Amino acid sequence: MDLSQLDPRLFPDPDHPIHQLPPAQHQPEPEPQQQQQQQQQQLQQQEEEPSQPSIYPDPEFCSRWKQSPPTPEPAPPQFPPQAPARARARAMPLPSIPVGPLAGAAADLTVEERLIQLEVDRAVERDLLRATIVHSLRLEEEVARLRAGAAVRQRREEEEGGDEMEVDDEEEYEEEEEEEEDGAPAPHHSPALLALLPHHCPRQGCNFIFMHAGLLEKHLGTTHDAPQGRLKRFVCPVCRASYAVENQMLQHRQEHSPGHWKWRHKLPVPGGIDCPIPGCAANLTTRQQLGDHLPRAHSGWQRLYPNLKQQRPELFSR
Repeated sequence: MDLSQLDPRLFPDPDHPIHQLPPAQHQPEPEPQQQQQQQQQQLQQQEEEPSQPSIYPDPEFCSRWKQSPPTPEPAPPQFPPQAPARARARAMPLPSIPVGPLAGAAADLTVEERLIQLEVDRAVERDLLRATIVHSLRLEEEVARLRAGAAVRQRREEEEGGDEMEVDDEEEYEEEEEEEEDGAPAPHHSPALLALLPHHCPRQGCNFIFMHAGLLEKHLGTTHDAPQGRLKRFVCPVCRASYAVENQMLQHRQEHSPGHWKWRHKLPVPGGIDCPIPGCAANLTTRQQLGDHLPRAHSGWQRLYPNLKQQRPELFSR
């Protein structure tokens, strides 16, 4: 052990070997004033020497930032419990509508009451439209019957001006008179024109009109009893379709409710596309439905109306 590095004042025994060393070998500790002077000199030397650039703009701020506790993360917001989406949709009131069928007194109705009111209004509009169509079609039939009778009378007068009529001619005129009394179309009409005439449902209490004989036959087979010739026992209160089983009528009745996927197809389309064929009252939603309706309900319409596409180009443009 090197005794020169120790302080002799720590050993009070005068016989200790450290006291026998020469005084130059041990260095006593400097006094406090000397320590302060040395520190000041070191600081001056550090200020004079160029310091290296620091990556931190403010070392004191960085030291305080390192010593400061971390900022706690904000807690996620606690939302109140909400009802299911279906219950919210039922409870959500519809905004008031200033114009249209739901304006005025109907603006304060609930969702269910508004839907019922819409269905009632559309049913009334459908009944009015059907009554107008039936009246116009019956008027056209009356005009056609009168024209057919005038043609028969004119032909009879021409035949009576010559020789006496034969027995076959008399039978032919009798058949024409019977057809005239029954209100059937004249026999000189072409088959293409007869195919365009409307077909009324012959059942009592049914006002359905079809533009194709096949649709009328399908309606008679599915809606009415053929041998009885009247409506079935269970009748739909909206469209007057009748069923023999009550469950079938109830399932059909659901198609008129707003929640059913067939609801929009069962109601008339306001502002839709009217069929351009004269005498047809079909109202369609899109041009694609019009393209499907023309060949199905009016066979040979391109031959009978060759200029229809030039006259109504907006109906056939893609």
